[in-house]
Amino acid sequence: IVLLIAAVGVGVYIFLNMSNSSTPKIVVTPKEVEIEAGSTPSSNIEDYATFSGVSSSQCSLDTSSITDTSAVGTEYTFTITCNSVAYNGTAKIVDTTAPVVVLKQVTVQVGGEVSPEDFIDACTDPSGECTYEFSEPSTVNGYLATAANYHVDIVVRDSAGNEITVTGTMIVTQEEVPDMY
Repeated sequence: IVLLIAAVGVGVYIFLNMSNSSTPKIVVTPKEVEIEAGSTPSSNIEDYATFSGVSSSQCSLDTSSITDTSAVGTEYTFTITCNSVAYNGTAKIVDTTAPVVVLKQVTVQVGGEVSPEDFIDACTDPSGECTYEFSEPSTVNGYLATAANYHVDIVVRDSAGNEITVTGTMIVTQEEVPDMY
């Protein structure tokens, strides 16, 4: 009888341990999220966390606190809820994209002056700021001595340090050019 009671006790102990270990532990690990400035935050929950012991489809994502994606450097919180347990993470607004530039042709008289800004028709960037400089200022100054058509490289940067080099067209002429600026 004692052996029978001991065997039943060991059986119950093993059964309970096996049933506890068969329930997977739920682990939700929020990721370090970066959202490109000016873009719409992703609605894909797997972009925000890794999941173990639970399917991401059984969880919900709340990004309602992410209100202004143009504010580079701003951090927002997001919440993932699985089985009534909330997991919080942080999303940071970043600018990793170079500005988009539209150029215009510049005509200048021999011996005249020209600046990089003269070539820019539009510059679009989420940061709202673009700066311009000639790639080779001394070469551009040399072009101003002789009438011809030239290609001029201009470096365009945004406030986050992203840059692009664009090539504008400069026509240097002997004829008088009306002041358009």
